Amino acid sequence: MSPTPVPSDPNAMETEASPDDATALFERAGLSQSERSRLLASECRQTALSVLSERRCPVDLDELAAAVAEHEAGDGDPASDRVSSIATALHHNHLPRMADMGVVNYDPESGRVA
Repeated sequence: MSPTPVPSDPNAMETEASPDDATALFERAGLSQSERSRLLASECRQTALSVLSERRCPVDLDELAAAVAEHEAGDGDPASDRVSSIATALHHNHLPRMADMGVVNYDPESGRVA
């Protein structure tokens, strides 16, 4: 299954986040149990998928990184360098991997995730 491009127009119509859980996403993407396990091996990817399931899409990369950092920090505010580090990891590693597997759509030029 090839990912659908994410609109780069910031005024593009946004859709409500689906109440589907990760299992439904994986089934739509046609992932095997082995692929699911590899995808969920990263806590960062687990958190990112959870955040995306609760937000309106598309989501900006910086917003997603901040939400993942907030989850990691628990009750405290995440440090800005930690948010930046997570954004870099999402951009270069996690989001392209999830997009290649058909679980999310990611436009690296606009930094938008759906």
